[in-house]
Amino acid sequence: MIQPLGERLRRSVQTVTPAVTTLALILLSVVPLEIPYFTRIMPLLALTAVYYWGVYRPTLMPVVLVFLLGLLQDLIGGGIIGLTALVFVVVRQLSVSQRRVLASNPFVVGWAGFALVAIGAEVFRWAIGCAFFERLLSLAPVATSVALTVSLYPPFAWVFGRIEQRVMGHY
Repeated sequence: MIQPLGERLRRSVQTVTPAVTTLALILLSVVPLEIPYFTRIMPLLALTAVYYWGVYRPTLMPVVLVFLLGLLQDLIGGGIIGLTALVFVVVRQLSVSQRRVLASNPFVVGWAGFALVAIGAEVFRWAIGCAFFERLLSLAPVATSVALTVSLYPPFAWVFGRIEQRVMGHY
């Protein structure tokens, strides 16, 4: 049966919504701000989306898409090429594997899960950075970035939830 154009358009919007929200956060994270040293402590905004959509709509955030979005973050953000892509894939897989627990419990459980993921992601990125640059890098920017990332998860999750209700409905 052929679907009406409106239904096909609605399904297309639903399908791309997680990718578009993640892409928007990637682009937001590279907007130049006139705040000294902010680039060193920039929160991992897109990580919030990768985690959220991995828990609530994993089929709309396949591994290949998550990898490509992470690669894009590395390319436009000036990071070690492939590092964020690897982190995003691992976070996506972790969130999908634990989605029953994370989605069926109070928000604070999901937030705590995100905090653990964000800490792990940043420590991993820090360790790879130390190896790549062959020197011990300061942990202070990492700690600040983690604190910012974890503290921003609730408002981003709220926005993603509203988007999900509005766009996805009972998809």
